[in-house]
Formats: sequence, structure tokens, C-alpha cells
Amino acid sequence: MLPIMGWKWSREQGAYVLRYEPVPPGVSEFAVVGRASRERPQGPLTRRERVRLEQVHGAGVVPVTAPGYYAGVDGAVTRTEGLVLSLRVADCLPVLLASPTEGVALVHAGWRGLLAGILETALAAFSRPEELSVLLGPGIGPGCFQVGPEVAARFPAETVHGRPGGRPHVDLAAAARLRLVAGGVPRERIAEPGPCTRCHQHLLHSHRGSAGEPGRNLAYAVVGSARPPTRPGS
Repeated sequence: MLPIMGWKWSREQGAYVLRYEPVPPGVSEFAVVGRASRERPQGPLTRRERVRLEQVHGAGVVPVTAPGYYAGVDGAVTRTEGLVLSLRVADCLPVLLASPTEGVALVHAGWRGLLAGILETALAAFSRPEELSVLLGPGIGPGCFQVGPEVAARFPAETVHGRPGGRPHVDLAAAARLRLVAGGVPRERIAEPGPCTRCHQHLLHSHRGSAGEPGRNLAYAVVGSARPPTRPGS
């Protein structure tokens, strides 16, 4: 079972940063950089080389070993210690999958990506999904993610909410959790999701809540040293 973990806000180099602590084995850092001041808009990733993804709302996950730009994909997986994986998000979920022995994956999971199978693609990179720890970063919450009936119909009924006569709402985190559990991740190894981006627009960017204002949060994970598998009785 995951130890007690949680999201913690800090102010770093002019930006609001949401960190998840303590991080699971195989990860040395997992955070989301939100809004930055105009005077000092640097943030903790300033001058740090990192993996950047094109993000096309698909199901592509690429293995990486070095910083750089990777086209046509929405996720990256690596075993390279110290490598920084990053995503741009503004309502979609950044999802971190961490194995104590097989590396780390970071994926961009909006509603299109979930339906396309981005989480299943990421899970396929690990031979023992039952050992994974999964962290769901901040995204739009179920009370704010209003969709059309044609979108709601593509999600499991237990993840769709709404009042009679109103438009349906989808719980993206719940939908992600169902897919992860179906893929072999124990429910107790999936941490509770981060805060709703639309409800925290003073700290985080929200596409739905911005009325067209540009801006993205920057989710990133740094790969830590892997640990050997625990032997029974050790």
C-alpha cells in the first residue's frame, strides 16, 4: 500500500509549484508548475534540460533515454536516472506511473487520450503492473468537467454525473482509475488526484476556465534510482 502522501504548494523562483511528497520508489521529484509572476516567470525547471512531447491527444508513448523533443506522442517512459520528463497540461490529467525496478512513465491523459488507450499503452511498458505506484496530477474535476451527451456516452456510467435536465459531467480521475485497475494496478496503489484546475485558477491554468486566455501548467517528473525488488521476509 502507498504510504501517506499528498500535494503541497510552494512558491519557487516566481512560480506556484504543486509537489507530491513523498514520491514513490523510482522517482526523485514529481511536481506541477502553475502560474508564474510576470516579474520572475522562471520556475524550478529553468535551465534544466528535459524531455518534451508534442501531445496530440493520442495513445502514443515513447521510450526515451535523453532530453529532447518527441513528436506525435503523449507519453514517455524511461529508466534513465536523473532524466526529467515533462508535459504541458491545463485541464487534462498528468499521470505518473512509477515502478521500483522498471522505470517511470509520464503521460498526458485528457478525455480523448483516455478513450484512445494512453494508459493501457503506458502500462504495457511494465511487466509487473501490480508493483506500480500511480499518481494522478491536477486536472479538471468532476464538478467542472461538463460534456455533451455524445462524449458522456463513451465513458462508464459510474464516472458520469449530472442533474436531471442538465448536461452530464465526467469524472476523469475516476475513469483513469478504472482503466488502471483493469490493467493490473491495485486500487490501493493509485493515489488520490490533485486539485481541480478550474477551481484553483489563481494557482493553476485551466483551459475551460480561461475564456481563451493562453497558458499551460508544466508537469514534470525526475527519475530516481531504482531499488531492488523486496524479497519475502526481508
